[in-house]
Amino acid sequence: MFNGKNENSVESLMEFQAVTFAPSYWDLGTKNSIASMWSPTIGWSNWYTPSKETVTIFPKGDQRRKSILVVGAVPADSIDVDGKGPKPFPTPPMRPTYFNNVSVRKYLPEGRDMNNVNNYEVNNHIIRYAEVLLNQAEALNEVGKGSEALVPLNQVRERAKMPAITETNQTALRTIIRQERRLELMFEGHRFFDLARWGIAETVLKSKGFVKGRNEFFPVPQAELGVMPNLTQYPK
Repeated sequence: MFNGKNENSVESLMEFQAVTFAPSYWDLGTKNSIASMWSPTIGWSNWYTPSKETVTIFPKGDQRRKSILVVGAVPADSIDVDGKGPKPFPTPPMRPTYFNNVSVRKYLPEGRDMNNVNNYEVNNHIIRYAEVLLNQAEALNEVGKGSEALVPLNQVRERAKMPAITETNQTALRTIIRQERRLELMFEGHRFFDLARWGIAETVLKSKGFVKGRNEFFPVPQAELGVMPNLTQYPK
């Protein structure tokens, strides 16, 4: 779903069509994926790195563990970074060091020369079917239909080769569904907004500087504040 070989598939409802039109990543017309920022080959990359926690939260056998490349993983994580076949991570020509000894795998254009930044034109998913199923499961559970919520939830888990969930207690199932969203949608830009709408962002992110009543919101541009002086402004 994420390596550029299965774009616009039946599992995708909407994708950003990332196509390289410009000769250079830095040209204004370039439409490369942000994935180049976590390239395993480009020396200035690895800016968006998985946390140490994300490496440990996948259950044994969960196929979504492949979302992450782990240095020295056993059996070794491997990826084709130059079109010459998979190599254990981080065997050359990959960079030798990584923050937290991990890198994001999603959106890496496997089988192409990743030393060429313009080879990162892999589509970004905006909405995909798995998210819709998890949205449905969450909604059904919140209105007290736990048994019905198991159907879409277990569709997602079956695809990841995980055993079916049978829990129907609303509180317990809520925790399970939230964790499932984290595993399934990792690195796709949903986590912060999930935490905010669940009202638990402060609990989870306080150690990272999150301030309730401020950081749930996007900043209002100064130009807008200038024309609306009475607009409520949150403290710095």
